[in-house]
Amino acid sequence: MIVNRLDEQAEHVVQELQRLQAIHPYFELYSFESSDPLADLHAKTIVIDGEYAIVGSANISFRGLTTNHELALLVDGEAASQVAVAVEKLFASRYCKRVI
Repeated sequence: MIVNRLDEQAEHVVQELQRLQAIHPYFELYSFESSDPLADLHAKTIVIDGEYAIVGSANISFRGLTTNHELALLVDGEAASQVAVAVEKLFASRYCKRVI
């Protein structure tokens, strides 16, 4: 999971993400960081085994999941594989720092 500027998130959010990291051996946590204060990660994407991808607008927040009007697409096949490649490039970029 890549979180926008993890050190700027609410403490209870950081603690929950670190708890998930501690109990799930394959959960990797990254922080998206940029020296440009206007550059943020605003993507909402889930990739499952490179075969399926959900790409949407909802923030993982109370309002984003309960009251906002949001949209998401489920893609599979070659399109999902292209989303997976884009996500892997983001993980490997200089903007993502793995949190251990």
